[in-house]
Amino acid sequence: MTTGGFKSFILHMPKTLYSLKKTRFVALRDLTFEIFHGETVGIIGENGSGKSTILGLIAGVLKPDRGLIWIEGKVSSLLELGAGFHPDLSGEENIILNGILLGFTRKEVMKRIDRIREFSGLGEFIYQPVRTYSSGMHARLGFSVAVHLDHQILLVDEVMAVGDADFQQKCLDKMEEIKRSGVTIVIVSHDLSLIAKICDRAIWIDEGKTKAVGEPEGVARDYMALKGHAVGLSDQGSPVSPEIKEDKARVELDKQANVPSWWDSPLILRHIEGLVTGDNDINFPRFLRREYVKEPLDRGLCIRSRLPAMVNMFVRDDICRGFDEIEIPLDADTAENVVKKISILSHTNYYDMFVSIDALSRIGNPRELLTKVRNSLKEEGLVIALEHIGARRSERKDTQEEIVNMFYRFLPDRYRTCETIYGLSDEAYGAGSSIVIPSLGDFFNIDAIKYLGGSLFGPLFSHISTGFDVIEKENSPLMKVILEFEQVLIKNGTLSNDYAMVIARKRTGK
Repeated sequence: MTTGGFKSFILHMPKTLYSLKKTRFVALRDLTFEIFHGETVGIIGENGSGKSTILGLIAGVLKPDRGLIWIEGKVSSLLELGAGFHPDLSGEENIILNGILLGFTRKEVMKRIDRIREFSGLGEFIYQPVRTYSSGMHARLGFSVAVHLDHQILLVDEVMAVGDADFQQKCLDKMEEIKRSGVTIVIVSHDLSLIAKICDRAIWIDEGKTKAVGEPEGVARDYMALKGHAVGLSDQGSPVSPEIKEDKARVELDKQANVPSWWDSPLILRHIEGLVTGDNDINFPRFLRREYVKEPLDRGLCIRSRLPAMVNMFVRDDICRGFDEIEIPLDADTAENVVKKISILSHTNYYDMFVSIDALSRIGNPRELLTKVRNSLKEEGLVIALEHIGARRSERKDTQEEIVNMFYRFLPDRYRTCETIYGLSDEAYGAGSSIVIPSLGDFFNIDAIKYLGGSLFGPLFSHISTGFDVIEKENSPLMKVILEFEQVLIKNGTLSNDYAMVIARKRTGK
C-alpha cells in the first residue's frame, strides 16, 4: 500500500506541481514606498489588490517572501477589532486583557479605562460578558480600546464604519485628534471621502503594484475615473462615488468641472496630439516609444492642474509603470509649497520621468521647483512639459483680443455667455508663463519644442457657455474651423502660440 501510494505520488507529481504553480497567488510585487513620521496615508484599491496584505506586513502578522520592511516606532493595529476578546469575560475585563495583548502594561490600561468605557457608549453592558454582545457592540469596544492607547504608528483597516452615525462621527473626531498628536497613521478604506478628508497622501494599489501616489483627492478621482464612475464632491469637498454613496440620489459636481474648456475636448486634444507627433495616425504614446522610450520606465513624477488621464495613458501604454502625482489648484500655487510636496515624495536620482501639465506656468518662479525636480531625476531622465507659454494680457497685442472677440461674436447665441470676451484674464497664470521654456532650458537638455497654438481656442472655449458640448460630434465642424483658422493666423504672425510641449532630458554631470 505504501509503495503503491509512493508510485502514485511520483507518477502524478508533474501534474501536482503544475497545479500548485497555477494556484500560487502573488499578493504584492515590485512595491516600494515610504511613509514619513507624523504622516497620514490612505491606501485605496479594489478588493484583492493587496491593501490589507500591506498592513499585515507592516504589523508583522505576515512575512514577505522577498524585500525589506523598515519600521521605526511601535506599531498598533486596528486590523480586526476585538481580536483576543474572551467571550466569558465582561467588557471591562476584556479592555484590560486586550490592552495587554496590544503590548501595554496593566497600569497603562487602567489609567485610560474610564475614557475607554465612556467612549464605547456601552453603558451597563460594559459589565456583561462579551458573548452577549452584538457584532456592532463587539466592534465598538475593540475600537475604543485601540484608539485610547499610546501610538507611534497606527494601522487602520476598514474599521471606521463602526456603530451608528453618531459613533462613526466620534470615531472620525478621535482619528483627527490622534493625527494632530503626531502619530503616523496608515488607513485602508473603500470610503474615498474619508481618505480625502483625513489623509495627507493616498497610495493606489492595483493588482499588487503601486498605480499612483499623490494628493488624496487627485488619486481618488483618477481611481474612480478609471473604474468608469462619475466623481463629484461631498459637502466638504471630498470625492464621492455612486458606488459608496448609493443613498444619495444625485452628487453635486465640482462647478469648475462643468465649465467647458479645450482641455475637455477630445477633438482639440487629438489636434494637439497631431501637432506633437507630426502624424495624425500616430498617437502620443507610440511617438514616445519610437523616439524616446525604448523600454518601459519604472517610476515617474507628475505635477499637474489638468489632464489626469495623461498619466493613466502613460501607465496603460507601458511608457511608465507608475507615478507619484501632485495636483495643484487652478488658481495657482507657490513653488515653495510644491517643492515641499516633492520633498515628501522623492529622493535624489529616484524618478525616471517628470511630467508637468499646465503647472509650471502657474508658479511665479519655477526655478526652485525645477532644481528639486532635476535632483529627483535619474541620469538622462525624461521630461515632458505641456505648458502655457503665452504672454500675459498686459503684454499682448490689441489685435489678438480683437480677433478673439470678433470670432466670439460670430458664434450662435446659445454658445455665448456675454456679448464679448472683454479681456484675457491674468489670474489663471503666474509670472512664470513667459519663462517656462528658458527655465527648462537652464536645467535640462531640450530635445524638442512642439508649439500647439491656443491663443484663439484657449480664451474662446473658456468663455463658451455650458450649452456648448465639447465632445458632441455636431460641434466638431465649428471646432475644426477655429483650429484651422488659428493655425493660419499663427503662420502669418497675427497670433502667437500660447501652449507648447517641451520634451527634454536631464543634463548629465549636473
